[in-house]
Amino acid sequence: MESASSDGFIKFNERTYKELVLDNPRPYDVVTFFSVAAHCDHCQDVKAQLDQAVYSFMHSKDKVKRPTFFGSFDYT
Repeated sequence: MESASSDGFIKFNERTYKELVLDNPRPYDVVTFFSVAAHCDHCQDVKAQLDQAVYSFMHSKDKVKRPTFFGSFDYT
């Protein structure tokens, strides 16, 4: 799912969030960004900053011991 995304974020829906994030144990970590991006200028600003952090993380991913993924869950 990560490789299919254009920005390094996995787009969660209700089912995939429960399956990939809430169900334990899992052999990886997930950083999830919750937003109402369609109606929230502040959310879009935070997402832009998070995009930069994800970009930096992806370029140093080989230094991380446990697989880590980034995802977003957009409320409507």
